[in-house]
Amino acid sequence: KFIVCPDDNILRTSGIDMVIEQSLYEDLKKVKLYNGECLPDLEDYIEICKSQNKIAVLELKNSMSRDNIKQCLDIIESLNYIDNTIIISFDPHNIVQTNEISNVKTQFLCNINNMLEQYFAIYLAKHQKCDVDVNYRNCTKFFVDECHKNGVKVNVNTMINIEKEKSIVIKKG
Repeated sequence: KFIVCPDDNILRTSGIDMVIEQSLYEDLKKVKLYNGECLPDLEDYIEICKSQNKIAVLELKNSMSRDNIKQCLDIIESLNYIDNTIIISFDPHNIVQTNEISNVKTQFLCNINNMLEQYFAIYLAKHQKCDVDVNYRNCTKFFVDECHKNGVKVNVNTMINIEKEKSIVIKKG
């Protein structure tokens, strides 16, 4: 099963020191988060998004195998929500694998602290037909102009509270 959580460890959200990828699904589902809820699995998250008519944005945080990516996408497909889902990742391998498996929308999360990183992000996005997603602190007019010249859309994430600058991520548990 795939657990949706912003961290590798559930300590920050529950007070319990458990690494998701080293834990059994049954044990993770028993944990109560600080808000009283249980950790959602991928199916729960997609159903929540569907019920609220929201786009499901899922970050593949760690490098994932092709089989695991396919399993995630199959779950989303089975729930009839692939057209309302965006897969994001800092890992170019995850973007490439996702695009080879599905037509789901993808965004490359990019650190663009120097020109090399900027041009790599544009190159990957152009050749993978994905968008780029950049933190507002690193986004420049030059970068946006270069993306647009290459037919690449730019999503700028604008997190204000540093404590809340966490994405929804998928971990295998």
